[in-house]
Amino acid sequence: MTISKKLNICIIVIIFAIFGCVGYAYRHYQLQRQVRLMSGYSMSILEKSRLYLEQQMMDVENLTRSKIDVTYDLRQHPDQVYQMLVESLKSDSMACAMGFAYEPDFKVYENGVLKPAVHNVQLAFMLADGTIEKQNFAPSINYTERDWYAKPKMAGLSGYWSEPFFGEALQGELLITFGIPLTTPEHQMYGVLFADLSLNSIFEQINKAKPVDDSYTFVLNGDGRYLAHYDSTLVLKKTLLERSMEFNNREVEQAAKEIAMGKTGTFRAMLNGQDVIASYAPVPRYGWTLVNVTSYKAVEASLGSTPVYVWIIFIAGVLLLVTLVGLTLHYFIRPVGLLTDAATEVAKGNLDHPLPVINSKDETQLLAESFANMQQSLKRQMQELTETTKAKERIESELHIARRIQMSLVPSMFSPFPENDRLELYASLNPALEVGGDFYDFFIRDNKLFFVIGDVSGKGIPASLFMAITRTLFRMRSAMTSSPAEIVTELNNSLTHENEANMFVTLVVGVLDLNTGEIKLCNAGHNYPMISTAEGTRFLQLKSNLPLGVIEGVVFKDEIFKLKPQTNVILYTDGVTEAENPEKALYGDDRLLADAKVKIGASSKECVEYINERVNAFADGALQSDDITMLCFRLNPGTDESKSLLAQLDMKSRMEDTAKLPGFVEEVAKKAGIGDVLAMQLNLALEEAVVNVVQYAYPQGYLGDITLTAKLIDDNSLLFSLKDSGRPFDPTTVAPPDMNTSLDDRKVGGLGIFLVRNIMTEVSYHRTEDGKNVLSMKKSLSGAEAQSIENVSEA
Repeated sequence: MTISKKLNICIIVIIFAIFGCVGYAYRHYQLQRQVRLMSGYSMSILEKSRLYLEQQMMDVENLTRSKIDVTYDLRQHPDQVYQMLVESLKSDSMACAMGFAYEPDFKVYENGVLKPAVHNVQLAFMLADGTIEKQNFAPSINYTERDWYAKPKMAGLSGYWSEPFFGEALQGELLITFGIPLTTPEHQMYGVLFADLSLNSIFEQINKAKPVDDSYTFVLNGDGRYLAHYDSTLVLKKTLLERSMEFNNREVEQAAKEIAMGKTGTFRAMLNGQDVIASYAPVPRYGWTLVNVTSYKAVEASLGSTPVYVWIIFIAGVLLLVTLVGLTLHYFIRPVGLLTDAATEVAKGNLDHPLPVINSKDETQLLAESFANMQQSLKRQMQELTETTKAKERIESELHIARRIQMSLVPSMFSPFPENDRLELYASLNPALEVGGDFYDFFIRDNKLFFVIGDVSGKGIPASLFMAITRTLFRMRSAMTSSPAEIVTELNNSLTHENEANMFVTLVVGVLDLNTGEIKLCNAGHNYPMISTAEGTRFLQLKSNLPLGVIEGVVFKDEIFKLKPQTNVILYTDGVTEAENPEKALYGDDRLLADAKVKIGASSKECVEYINERVNAFADGALQSDDITMLCFRLNPGTDESKSLLAQLDMKSRMEDTAKLPGFVEEVAKKAGIGDVLAMQLNLALEEAVVNVVQYAYPQGYLGDITLTAKLIDDNSLLFSLKDSGRPFDPTTVAPPDMNTSLDDRKVGGLGIFLVRNIMTEVSYHRTEDGKNVLSMKKSLSGAEAQSIENVSEA
């Protein structure tokens, strides 16, 4: 018998499955219909509640407006105004308090004499027992700055409803105030008339209208904050959006956003572990929203017992048929079960698992034979995939290492420079691939800044290798001359010689005299630099020249300029101007100039980061087609060293000299005006840094020099510079200790620099050309830190 005949028997099961789906669909339809009816009923209740709420508030508003003329007649007699307020409260039960606050310079009768109504507020409020009391304002309270006075004054005759608040005089009842300014016919304002409405009783009345017994209604203001809820701890303290985050419920979050937009709707969600249906409708006049919440179980219960009987009959019939059909199918399905077990083992990775022998003479036997062929094919493919994966992982690992090596070739530590605090510099490099051909470099020698930015033709590993060679040659040639043209000429001759790959590089080399501001530049086929000053931003039209590596023997010439202080010099590669968006449009020179103008006068770092952000925004997710590199520097006005230098400490590399540190820190703290707590932290960080130099910088037994200086930068930061002539070592590269492990299991080392990093705002290291280690530690005295220092000083 074929497998098709066997499947005919299974149709019986399919039929009953269909009946089951129909039964479920019927119940689902009935339930959804009931939900729609319940939601419609809830919306009807919310609409009645809205009308009730608006009517009560309108009554209070009308009461207040009706007393405008009376108040005008009594305006200069505060006692009579108060008596009018009392009578108004007795005539309308919805207003629980009324008051009138005078303009301080308006004159009223006091003991028969006209005097300015300074601090004159007539306020009457009704207690729960119906008695009316008068409330006086303390002279220290400037009521004219309170919202209930100031905002009606700005709103004019349209009046102003305040945000709900808890009234202290009325045992913490939730109140809302309507106020309206009053003026004379000469348009002189003489006060604000206002009335308080108790929301507690209104909300209690609204909550009595329920579609089912276990439903409830709550009220939100325009900000989504609870005005009424059965949980009083939420009132005026939390918003529906905050609650949605507590519930971690997207439906509630979406509903909160729609409520904020004044929409009407219904949603289903889990609140406090309960499945509920919530309907919401706005109160447009006041920007509030009414929300009714009904348990989903209550909706299901409203269907009655009919679905239960249907399911009982259906389940009983299905169980009987399943038993009969199951016994029949067992005989036919057993071979498929054996094959399934074998397939499961193969799926677990056991490709050598034996397959069952099936001689059913039907499609099952053909399936078993096909699976056996697939098993053998899978074994071959897995072996090939393993070999391919290993090769791919090896290539990716090598590319990752190459990227790390390339990025280590360009400087990553920028200003401030201890050799010259006038110089401010920042750069960035973003390769399009794992490795690229863009590069930049800079260093200071003889108080001159040597810098270069370049772009090698092509991408990938060949370009990165050519870039590494170019950067190394730049360093070598720059050590022997201060002429950019001579550097470029020698670079070109070296790169052209035996350039079998026919690669070339465009670059700009420059030398900036940090004393005079004179800058020498030489451009080899690269993009023009930008100059950004207070007068504007423009391209520096240098002679283009040929790229390097094309023709040997080309003689390049220097171009000399005078750099004014606080002038940003921006160098970049064509990856910036040729960045593409999804429509294949280029970022271009015009956009670059426009974006650079936005940051005139900004720091070098802000300028580079802003242009990078603008390029990324323009690209709008388009694939980066070329490396993007920028370098920006400027020379700030000189500072008075005698003012910026707070203290200097000269030591030898021996532990007893560290005893001088507390006196050094005390001198710095006194001159900088910082507190004892921060001084103690600075002493701890500096001691860790100095001890590290004493123990490891110099050979054992050799007394080397150690110099520690402290400068005040911009009156809001301290810059500590620790210099020594010992072994080259960058402590910032030390990995931080794992603070989650126990002391016994934790590796030795790294805790000192970890402590320094946590105390200081910024920590950086560089090695000077004359062979000195410089550890720069910056501590910001602004913001919260400065505040905490001030508090300690006051204490």
